[in-house]
Amino acid sequence: LDNPYNGSSGADFEFFRAQCSKTLDRPYQIESCKRDSYVVTTGPIGRDGVARWVQRLQDGRELFADAGLPEPTIFETPYYAASSNAYLAMDEVFDNRYERALYFPGLLSGGKLSQDRGLTQFFPFRVHDFYGATVLPENLGNVTEREQNGNVIRDARFIIDNAKRNLVVRESTASFFYHPFLGVDQLRDVVEGIEDLGYTFVPAADLR
Repeated sequence: LDNPYNGSSGADFEFFRAQCSKTLDRPYQIESCKRDSYVVTTGPIGRDGVARWVQRLQDGRELFADAGLPEPTIFETPYYAASSNAYLAMDEVFDNRYERALYFPGLLSGGKLSQDRGLTQFFPFRVHDFYGATVLPENLGNVTEREQNGNVIRDARFIIDNAKRNLVVRESTASFFYHPFLGVDQLRDVVEGIEDLGYTFVPAADLR
């Protein structure tokens, strides 16, 4: 199932339903994905049970072992989107998540969840979130060289400026991600610009 692009692991959402829409606001006008479409999340995927997601995550960890790789200890949700049950499953399998996350109306009140209306939240430092895990924040965004699906062009200066704004919070963490196909020139600019602000780069595991 395209979700919303091609159904491939690593290229699509995997723990939540995503579709392309002509409009960013409701009512969505779902369409085949185009460069100027908006990607919107519309709710849980199929069999959305905690046990099913736990099994999927454990199967993924076994793939690492089969390949002779170290067992992962930190999880990052593809596209930072999952159902409430999927987050609960992640927290059974992993002690830490490294990401932004979706939170839904009804979580705090204990009422019926409105999982078609999730809001993304990111933090300026490590937190212990509602789902029960320690969240290591990604809060600066990423470099992108072209507009696509409602995402604007973001250069190294954009990332550095976000890191500067984050300094208003005492003991803040500044974290970004970077696509390797962009080469190293802009990555070097980002790293040096963030270090010039007084930050020190450390492994994510050190934040736990």
